[in-house]
Amino acid sequence: MKAATLTFIGSQLMSKEEREELARVFKALDKNSDGKLSKEEVKEGYVHHYGRLISDNEIDKMFDAVDTDCSGYIDYTEFVVASANEQALLTD
Repeated sequence: MKAATLTFIGSQLMSKEEREELARVFKALDKNSDGKLSKEEVKEGYVHHYGRLISDNEIDKMFDAVDTDCSGYIDYTEFVVASANEQALLTD
């Protein structure tokens, strides 16, 4: 229920174009196309998209904040919610 609520809120905070861009970025990061992002996929994607290495400590902190179901992966819903939260913070 929590994930569904957060997804709904996230979808209301973003335009169609922003949602499409998030889907594109998620697919690019999801190298094995399993619908979830591992720490290694995020680490590689961070270098590719942002041009800098991210430490294991930073990855762990990110997963602690974003991996709400504690699966060890970031699924698409968690990715969208985290991105919406980041956009809202940047706007505020």
